[in-house]
Amino acid sequence: GLFSENSAEGAGGGDGGAVNLIGAEATPTTLDCERARFEGNRAERNGGGLNVNRHATARLRDCELDDHRAGRHGGAAIVIGTAGPARLT
Repeated sequence: GLFSENSAEGAGGGDGGAVNLIGAEATPTTLDCERARFEGNRAERNGGGLNVNRHATARLRDCELDDHRAGRHGGAAIVIGTAGPARLT
C-alpha cells in the first residue's frame, strides 16, 4: 500500500501524518503493515509519517518511510509511551 501526501493538523491533535495509533489499557491497538510505502506525509506536531502512542504497537515489515516532516518530533516516526507502553517493531 501507499500512504502519500497525508497531513495531520489543527485543534484535533496534529499527530501522525499518515497513521496515528492510540490505544487504551483495556483495548490496545496494533498495526501490522507489510511491504508498504510511506511518502511525503506531514504532521503539525509529532510523527510526520507515523505516530505510535500509548497502548499501541506498530509492526512494520519491509516498509519504506521517505520524505516526512513534523513540526515538533519524529519526522518519519515517533513512539511515545506516556500512560502505557508503545512499541515500533
